[in-house]
Amino acid sequence: MVQGSESSLNLFEENFQALRERADREKTEPELENMQQLHPNTTQEPAPAQPHSLPSNPQCSPGTDSPKQSSNIRALKECLSVLELQFTEFRERTEHTLATLDHPSPADQLRDQVHRLKNEHRAEV
Repeated sequence: MVQGSESSLNLFEENFQALRERADREKTEPELENMQQLHPNTTQEPAPAQPHSLPSNPQCSPGTDSPKQSSNIRALKECLSVLELQFTEFRERTEHTLATLDHPSPADQLRDQVHRLKNEHRAEV
């Protein structure tokens, strides 16, 4: 929960995705290490003769991805999908909360009206 002014909330919303990505990255790094320990044969690939010959953008050559790269890409896509869903839910909840803060609930309106009527009645008597 975030407490503070609306500007603080806006700043938090802007930074939320970066914070979430960092948390997910810290969470998935140990998982990837565990996967490598469970499947040591897939991690023992021969080193390329020229490390600079690898494509700078892995999306340029999707047919040449190793099985490990494909599974990592798939895991990243899944994480991003979950992150996008969670961020959307957070944004909707925040917008709803802000909207309800602007408009008092019916119970609050009734309480205020009863209080006002009591005060008016006391003033008449």
